[in-house]
Amino acid sequence: MRHSVRLLGATLLALTPLSSAAQQDLIILGRLNRFWQLQDFDGPNPSLVELDSLQCPPGASVCSSPAGLTTDRATGDLLVLMSDWTQPENATSEIWRIDRTTWETTVEAQLEAPEGETHGRFTGLEQQPSGRLITVFCGSDSPFGVQTTRHLAIVDASRSSTDFMILRGLDEELTSQLFLPLTLDSRGVPIALVHSLSDLTHNVEIDLATGVVSEGSLSAPEFLSWGLVQSNAGESYAADSIGRFSKLDPATGDWNLVFNGQFYISYLWDMTLTNSSVGNDFEVVCSSLPNSNDQVSTLEFIGSSAVSENDLTLVARNVPLASTGFYLMGEIEAITPLGLGLLCIHSPIHRDLGSLNHTGGTFAYSVDLGALANGQPAIAGTRQIFQYWHRDFENGMPTTSLSDAIAVTFR
Repeated sequence: MRHSVRLLGATLLALTPLSSAAQQDLIILGRLNRFWQLQDFDGPNPSLVELDSLQCPPGASVCSSPAGLTTDRATGDLLVLMSDWTQPENATSEIWRIDRTTWETTVEAQLEAPEGETHGRFTGLEQQPSGRLITVFCGSDSPFGVQTTRHLAIVDASRSSTDFMILRGLDEELTSQLFLPLTLDSRGVPIALVHSLSDLTHNVEIDLATGVVSEGSLSAPEFLSWGLVQSNAGESYAADSIGRFSKLDPATGDWNLVFNGQFYISYLWDMTLTNSSVGNDFEVVCSSLPNSNDQVSTLEFIGSSAVSENDLTLVARNVPLASTGFYLMGEIEAITPLGLGLLCIHSPIHRDLGSLNHTGGTFAYSVDLGALANGQPAIAGTRQIFQYWHRDFENGMPTTSLSDAIAVTFR
């Protein structure tokens, strides 16, 4: 039997399956590790639906203190970051996967602290269009001590690997505080709300190519926020710890209350939006093989596939430090062994020898959509495949390797 109670203009329903429709709904993880779904969150009749509770799966080692929530773009499953905040000297965390139909929970990945870090916490969780997950490790000098370091963690659960990038550019006040919450903007850029020592909230964005953290474009809310999302329409929503949801008015910079769920949720850990369209024009079409670092060079994008915006950057990671290379482009997929990797593009293949922004083992390249590697401008509706080729060594002998490949459909 299903019961409903009307209060504050909203309807509370018990244990209803997640909506599978194309519209976006807010999924909230709240008090007693219970999930809620806020349907029609920006409409005239928002409905708060009580779902199932979070259950510790077999084999899990961290069964308390959720620290992040996101939605799998491919399956619609929920992904939860679990980090035991009562034991900060234990920097081990886990990511759980929850089947949105059966509510079966499994351990998706285990996270260890970056090398050299013994105290700290992982906080915030978001999925990139490539399927890889990002979270932030906040390191401290002692258990419950001042947080002194920040690392962006890029998790590839399918390969059981986690890459870390030191975050730079924060002033002393922001460095000592948590990154909560974390989401992606419409360009695929990670943005977060940072709580400062003076109890103010700051909006920051993270450069995926360099690890530089800078002040973001959002007006930060005056309340202490534990949830932040951006809708497919580019609208920003935040929530405080007791379940009051606000929407940003870009004209005034004000956050206006759109739903008060404090009588239901009581304590909010994080929230996520279903059916995100960020990055739908990008697809990983081929996974390569490990290079001489025993790591696969991954490929990400920053920006937009819109031809009119001409704002697309490709970022190759885990490239050997001493190597040089360039980006390849073509229209037809292929899988051909080449050196230590796989060539994922069929001929004709075009090379783009433009300048690269090199930071450690990361090579970023801004694609000129007005003049692609084939000498032609990008055309809306067409599709191109990009891959990074670089020099490498095997047993002291020169060879080559390649990154994963990403297909971009321009619009």
